[in-house]
Amino acid sequence: MQTTLIEADTEAYPALLKAAENQTNWHAYHDLIAESTGDTTFFTASLSSESGLLQPNKLAGIWPNIETVQQQTRAALSLEDFTYQNALHPDWLFINCFAAQSLLQKAESVLQHVNIIIARASHDIDSLPEADLANLTQQLTQHAFTLIATEPGRHNHIVYALFVKNHAACYADLVQAHKQQKHKSKQKHKQTKQHNTKLTKQLQQAQQQLQEADEKNQKQQANEAKLIRQIAQLQQTLDAKESCLQKEQEHSLLHKKKLDKLDALLEQSAHIAAAMESQNQELAKQQQQWLQHIEKTASNRPSEAINPAYSQKIDHAEKNLRQTIQQSTGNAVAQLEAYIAIHNYFNTGSLLSGFHGWPISPDIGLFIINQMRRKQYDLIIEFGSGTSTLLFAKLAAAQHHEKLMSDLLPQKIVSFDHHADYYRQTQELLKINQMGKYVDLVHAPLIEWQENKQTFLYYDCEAKLQQLAQTLNGKQAKILVLVDGPPGNTCKNARYPAVPLLFKHLAAHQIDIILDDAARPEEKEIIEQWHLLLDIEKEVYQKTIHSEKGISFFNLS
Repeated sequence: MQTTLIEADTEAYPALLKAAENQTNWHAYHDLIAESTGDTTFFTASLSSESGLLQPNKLAGIWPNIETVQQQTRAALSLEDFTYQNALHPDWLFINCFAAQSLLQKAESVLQHVNIIIARASHDIDSLPEADLANLTQQLTQHAFTLIATEPGRHNHIVYALFVKNHAACYADLVQAHKQQKHKSKQKHKQTKQHNTKLTKQLQQAQQQLQEADEKNQKQQANEAKLIRQIAQLQQTLDAKESCLQKEQEHSLLHKKKLDKLDALLEQSAHIAAAMESQNQELAKQQQQWLQHIEKTASNRPSEAINPAYSQKIDHAEKNLRQTIQQSTGNAVAQLEAYIAIHNYFNTGSLLSGFHGWPISPDIGLFIINQMRRKQYDLIIEFGSGTSTLLFAKLAAAQHHEKLMSDLLPQKIVSFDHHADYYRQTQELLKINQMGKYVDLVHAPLIEWQENKQTFLYYDCEAKLQQLAQTLNGKQAKILVLVDGPPGNTCKNARYPAVPLLFKHLAAHQIDIILDDAARPEEKEIIEQWHLLLDIEKEVYQKTIHSEKGISFFNLS
């Protein structure tokens, strides 16, 4: 006779295994048996014999001082799955825990082979319905088991119940099931006969439909002949469209020739620009020589001998010369930018904004591109919108698959502008290029901001910066800041408040700052003030990049 022993408690299993090894045909298993296969909770009780699927506090009515030592999630098998996996057909079941009612809930196939069940149950414990003897007896009665005896356990509320299968009742159930099956067979036969009658009618209908289909087929053949004629007409139309396509290809070829001409014009413009640059250098050289000559002449004369009118005339001539050089260079650059914009429109259908003059210059645009390619920023903050806003948006669109905080920041770029007209122009620029979804464009009029009794006019941006700080709370974001506003004539050191405001709200994050127009004296003074504020070494954290207007880059980790 084979005996199968199952223990779920890890600490108790070794003793069971040792006992099984000393017996013939005894097999020990370290498995957790539950109502269903899957993860379930196993409770380790302070009284080891009560460890199992029931929470120990439910047993307080029996063991007042019992406590939960450990609670863990473990994989469990149903009784049916365990017996199936191990090819078991038990004749006896001995369930030495309070979970008999649950374990047998879905064990119909196992109970078909079992004749005797001994189960641990509770008696007169209201807090323990899962182990109540009356409930267990009612459950097993449905499977033809009869309670014939009980044996007291370690406590007067604990019993071991002996259930024996009532085979006479099983036989009566089988007879009743046979009668029901016979009745079902008669009903099925009747239904089959009715179904056959229905099929006969359907066959007759199908034959009629087949005849109708033959008639339709004849009509279909007539329609096919009509379709052949229509196809011939469509072929003629297709030939005509192919002719149009050929003309379009010829037009495209002509368009390409125009582009080639534009390329030639670009090359010619480049030569013209080079010649103008050479001419400008020569003019500058002549100007320098002229100025040296004037200074030399002036030094050989007493200062009081210089005619004020003549000195004013010299200054006026110098100013006109500088304006002429700047105007010539600006015109050449404008022509090159216009050509590049036309070339880009022919190839992509979109116009590039000019990068020379009031907007950011191409050199700072290239610096921004390289910086964003080297370092994947989580957030871009821009003081002063315009061409740079579109550049940031296009870079963000190209890197959209590498967003690090997209769940927190659906718009990666926050741009402030105080001027309503410039705000609308930037808004329209983003709309035309379909880049609006990447930018949170904020109209932030200039308001007074004070520090150390000095008053500045700066963007009304603190509410938005505070909102960003709350969104990024608990994170460490990489932030790139472009300081390109407000205009220098707004007030003295107009762009200074950018860093104090950033570090008031976002000091916990890694911040890189790009300051445009860094070559201007006022911006140089702002840089020194930032150094005093941040108490950092210039050669370690800040560098100046040579460019048309000057670029200063801060790395403030």
